[in-house]
Amino acid sequence: MLTNRQILQKAYQCAWVIIKLVIPFSLICDLFNYFGIIEHIAFIFNPISEALLLPPGTALALASGFLFNLYAGIAVATRLELTPYQWTIFGIFLSICHSIPLETAVLKKVGMPIVFHSLSRLICGLLGAWLFCHLTNNPADFSVSIIDKTQKLNQNYNDTKFGFYLLSSLNDAFLLAIKIIVLVTILILLFDLAKKIPLIANFLNNNAYLSALIVGILLGITYGAGILLNEFKNIKKQQLWLVLTFLMLAHGLIEETLLFTFFGADSIPILSFRLGFALIALILTYLFMKKAQLKSKKNQLQKNMSKFIKKSDIKHLKITSSNLGEILLNSLLLTTKSNSNLLDMRKRIKEQVFSDSPCVQEFLTHLTGCPYFGQEPILYLNPVHYLVLYGLAFVSGISITLIGISQPVYYPLVLVGWILTTGATSGFQLVIIHNAAHLKVTRSHKGDAWLARILAVIILMPDADTYTKGHRKHHNRRTHQTNEDNTIKTLFDDLGFKPGMPVDYYWGQLRQLINPLFLAKYIVKRLNNCLLNTTSFTSKVLAWSVWIPLVTLVTLTNGWVAFLITYGIPVLAFYTVIHFIRLCVEHKALTVEIMKNRNKLYEALCTDAVFVGELPPEDNLSGLKNTLAWTKWWLCMLFWHGMIRWLIIPADVVVHDYHTRMAGSSREHWEMAIWERQKQIELGCPGWPTLYTEQWGFINAMNSVFTSFSELPADYQF
Repeated sequence: MLTNRQILQKAYQCAWVIIKLVIPFSLICDLFNYFGIIEHIAFIFNPISEALLLPPGTALALASGFLFNLYAGIAVATRLELTPYQWTIFGIFLSICHSIPLETAVLKKVGMPIVFHSLSRLICGLLGAWLFCHLTNNPADFSVSIIDKTQKLNQNYNDTKFGFYLLSSLNDAFLLAIKIIVLVTILILLFDLAKKIPLIANFLNNNAYLSALIVGILLGITYGAGILLNEFKNIKKQQLWLVLTFLMLAHGLIEETLLFTFFGADSIPILSFRLGFALIALILTYLFMKKAQLKSKKNQLQKNMSKFIKKSDIKHLKITSSNLGEILLNSLLLTTKSNSNLLDMRKRIKEQVFSDSPCVQEFLTHLTGCPYFGQEPILYLNPVHYLVLYGLAFVSGISITLIGISQPVYYPLVLVGWILTTGATSGFQLVIIHNAAHLKVTRSHKGDAWLARILAVIILMPDADTYTKGHRKHHNRRTHQTNEDNTIKTLFDDLGFKPGMPVDYYWGQLRQLINPLFLAKYIVKRLNNCLLNTTSFTSKVLAWSVWIPLVTLVTLTNGWVAFLITYGIPVLAFYTVIHFIRLCVEHKALTVEIMKNRNKLYEALCTDAVFVGELPPEDNLSGLKNTLAWTKWWLCMLFWHGMIRWLIIPADVVVHDYHTRMAGSSREHWEMAIWERQKQIELGCPGWPTLYTEQWGFINAMNSVFTSFSELPADYQF
């Protein structure tokens, strides 16, 4: 942990580097302008500036930034009086492609190849800037006005006394340096102070790569070099390559973007191109590494099997990537039994949909929630991935909705924003807050408690401390599916379910979810349990400290319409509906005898996994019928089953039966729940009286639960 003195010393060192770079380059640029040197050397860089529709003088700024430093390039560019549009083009190129010699030297120390690093950034910088300036409207007078201004500037320089001009240039250079120093120093101080917070420090200690990633994103490679080189020592080789690939194109995101914004650039294109190229590079690197790993494993397996065949004198057995899964499946079927639905559905999807593509199969596994027998994961997820996913989805959803309501032509974006925000709300509650209640996110009592409190306040759910107490009672066999269970209270008290009724009766009760009065009543109940009727004083103080300023701000800015559309509808209205629908597939009733005993058999059978998906089209179709059938299948998978997966049964919720059996166990890994459940099935579910059970299709799952309620005696008392 750094002391305050060390933090200030680090800020001073960065400031000194900036002064040494900005002031000399700013002066050199002014001298070039004064003596008209730029006009004589700009032709060398004309191909780049012409390709990016920038004036000739900008080429020197691009070269300065590329070879020396971002601030050197900015120092040159400030003398050209670029328009906001041209600053944006300039910013896209230079934010990706700056300080190449120095940053190449830093990354080379941890194994990044020089040529790969330099060429990747140069190509991405040119491509991003070129795409922006050719895909957006460029006013015709931009480049002309800049050339005219530069010529006039040079004329003014020639009419000015050299001494006076030099003093003026020094003054401008110092002001520019001070502006940049203040920005960088604030970022350094904020980052190091944040690391003193126990929750953040614990999180970073458990995820070494995340610390390096944050340093690179906030401070960049040049100013974060000392910290980065130290952090890289604690990262695994595979994670190190992924971090390096991402930081190569997306480092110093806040600082560098703000620098260009100061001079009029649009921050959205700069961030979009940087993050877009970085994510593409990250995915390609990850897939390349996984392919190499799979090839290595296959070679090792064939090598081991060759030894086995030689020892056993079996000469005609051949294992390939196509029949390895079949051999494994057949061997498992000799010792285990499983639901035929699971085998038929997932097996057919695997056989008929890009069977030779591990990446597509991984996507289908996450989409359906069900791996095929013998499948190994490509992505190994942890709580950080889910926090980032739902956090980005929440912010992006609200931002997209705001854009959507800004102009009639953008109205369709409102639906996209609502889907993202509602799904993120669902993920926060059903995944993060739920697992934090089981101390499974940060793995510390304080960390999980505060994380749950903060998220509950953001989405206006009942205070996390009350939820945690009630949820632990929910997992107690003695009170599970009794009148003390919150799930039973919600279904049978709020929705009006009754045991022993026809299945249609339960479907009819769901009509209340489209009744505005019913929803308003439940939303008021949510708000009351979050802001007023809380058992935790800490949660109440936190809620009021967040929402009083926010409500005041919305009121003062007359932003209630925008607030209700972007936040109120998806977070309060839509998620309330999802909350009720989700509970309709959580647990099913069993026979009265099993419900009374509440033993391990009850625990194993009371919950089904809910997989989403449908059988692919038959193989005997051809021509237009085949095309239409596959188009329909993909549309249903993505926009029906995919929406259910994102909105109602996200992450590990799809295999809630795994959680029911493993809750409270140190062996539970909710981040990889679908894979852990599959491993237990392949081993025969040791220690349990039955295998896992599942339902394919969300509607089928609801019918299964409703049928179990209808089979109870009418006078049954929970």
